[in-house]
Amino acid sequence: MDALLRSIAEWFDLPLSSLTGRSRVPSLVRARHCAFAVLRELTPSTLVEIGHVFGRDHSTVVHGIGRALTKHRPTYDALLDALSPSTVQEMADRLGAFSPEERKAIMAIAESVA
Repeated sequence: MDALLRSIAEWFDLPLSSLTGRSRVPSLVRARHCAFAVLRELTPSTLVEIGHVFGRDHSTVVHGIGRALTKHRPTYDALLDALSPSTVQEMADRLGAFSPEERKAIMAIAESVA
């Protein structure tokens, strides 16, 4: 998940600490919401786990994902398009606890994003 978070922060041209920080500046909030949605879609992480990474409650993650998929949809779609399959594969390798079926699904997602 660290590699994916670094890639997301880099795409938004933000330090990782800003992405996971407490700031409510609209540009940071948009980036954070998109990060919630990407992590939910590309990882097996639960809402609670994603919230923990950002120091937030799962309900905040639910709200952020909803915003990413509606209000911030163009940004979210561009971010997904920009993530390279190698980033997704590196993330999968680091997590390493995936079953063969889960690995196959991750690779399918990585190929569809490319």
